[in-house]
Amino acid sequence: MIIERLKASVLLPILVVISLVVPATSLLGPTFAHADPENTVVIVILHTNDVHSHLLPEGEVGGSAYIASIVDNERGQHPGRVLLLDAGDIVDGDPVGDLFYGRSVIEVMNAMGYDAMTVGNHELGRYGGDYTYGVIPIENDYLLDLKGVAEFPMLAANVSINGSKPLESYVIKEIDNVRIGIIGVTTQFWSPENVQILDPVSAAQACVDEIENETDLIIALTHLGFDGDKSLASNVENIDIIVGGHSHTIRWEPENVGDTKIVQAGAHGKYVGRIRLEFDAENHDNYNFSYNLIEVKHPPLEENQGIAEMVENYDNIISPIVDVKIGYTGNAFSYPETGENVAESFRENTGADVGYHNYGGIRASLPAGPIIIRQIHKVLPYGNKLMSMDLRGDYLKGQFGYGYVAGAYQGDSEWYLENGEQIEDGEYYRVSTNEYVGTRYGFTNGENIAYHGLCRDAFIDYVKEAFPAAATEFSLVTLYKVGLDAKLYLENGSKLVVKFYTYGGAFEGESVFENFAPPAHIVKFENVDHPWNIGVKKVRLDLTTNNTENVISTIDTFVVRKVTLEARWMEIPFRWILELPEGPEAVALEIEFSEIPLYWVLAPS
Repeated sequence: MIIERLKASVLLPILVVISLVVPATSLLGPTFAHADPENTVVIVILHTNDVHSHLLPEGEVGGSAYIASIVDNERGQHPGRVLLLDAGDIVDGDPVGDLFYGRSVIEVMNAMGYDAMTVGNHELGRYGGDYTYGVIPIENDYLLDLKGVAEFPMLAANVSINGSKPLESYVIKEIDNVRIGIIGVTTQFWSPENVQILDPVSAAQACVDEIENETDLIIALTHLGFDGDKSLASNVENIDIIVGGHSHTIRWEPENVGDTKIVQAGAHGKYVGRIRLEFDAENHDNYNFSYNLIEVKHPPLEENQGIAEMVENYDNIISPIVDVKIGYTGNAFSYPETGENVAESFRENTGADVGYHNYGGIRASLPAGPIIIRQIHKVLPYGNKLMSMDLRGDYLKGQFGYGYVAGAYQGDSEWYLENGEQIEDGEYYRVSTNEYVGTRYGFTNGENIAYHGLCRDAFIDYVKEAFPAAATEFSLVTLYKVGLDAKLYLENGSKLVVKFYTYGGAFEGESVFENFAPPAHIVKFENVDHPWNIGVKKVRLDLTTNNTENVISTIDTFVVRKVTLEARWMEIPFRWILELPEGPEAVALEIEFSEIPLYWVLAPS
């Protein structure tokens, strides 16, 4: 490693050589025990990775302005001796970065004084795309536009674009005569056809061979994932430190693979890694390595005001676009629930038999409360187009295990369409999905391909219809004052979400409300813990009507599948609970009224 790269002009006595090769050790790695503090160069390396456009803080964590305060503190303590690095994927995750095509992120990084970054798959995956959804124009290609804005090198030794290498393979930084080589390599993935991702091991080794005699320390700045970093450390000689990304791994201590130390700092700007190195100022040969991971938590951290104002300015530009209320949900969605609704939005938008979205492409879930467009951007940050195709059943079923599905279900090891028709291997079915997966994997066998605008727009339209935003709020007390004979009317095309508990699957596939004119369809079963500690499933129904005069519900005794239930009021939270009668088919019904649209009429019967 470093000792092997010493080029002494004279032969040293063997005793001196031994004192260099066998330093004292600590839990964090080699140290030189006899260093003279006055003859020591301290260098601090700060690193981030997988920021994914998260310039703004999330609650009490993260945010570029708070990261900048960490950097300011280190630069104040070690002026001129701090390196700031990023291990890739700076885009795709929040509209404050994505609606500027990542340029806002780069400009913030410029202001913070980053020294280098490696290019992640999300930057490379944008190459050659058609981008028309942002608030600024792209002057060149997406990636080259970012490169033109960056005031620091963007590294990728194993990337070739159109047969050339527009990105630097490495950079050498010199601090107080200590030469630090920084090599960039990124992960191999299904990239755009004009982007070639070469073997990272071969590319990294070639760079090491080229610069090892010109450097005192070699850092691989990688976007390979933690397992890929361990493989790189095992197969490439003379890398001292790997600063990684891609897998969003949180490493409180470095991983040691041979003589190489591997670190990574989570994701979304919630952590900053800090490496402290001590070099012998005369020989630059031995170093004392220590490491800690800093949580970007506030308080105690305070903002860098300049960076905070930059980010606020970007946010103010996009706020009229993204801070628009389009829906409401009384309960937070899980990731699977969010993904299934996205798949359903694809199906409804295109009229396909099946909607599909890959697991990894859902990047956030929807919280309880008002739904705004900003949240939709976080769920679907990539700006992919929606596409549909005819796909043979065997190819279609082969993809079901890798994503969220709408319009089809599995039973007895077979797949069926929503109408109960079995999906046959040799038959063709219309499927809608995002263009990322739609141009890869089994979907490459699709026929009669059509495009339908942005996936994000399809989901926005769906949310508006399926989860309409409430115009005002009523409390349980307000409803109670109306009286137990109140009636609820539903405006054309609107929906009332009803949740109820049942034993097992007693109501699966059946019409539940026998005495109701509007259709009632079970849309989801979910195993839950019942409030009364009985084993049940929780079911959500959508009650719809196209007749404004159609009474959806009266607060009175009514029949649910031949089971008589008596309605009675309970305390807050806002819900009706129907008493459990005796018998095997008992039901507890909840109708949530945390928000009720103005077009609902509460009137005595």
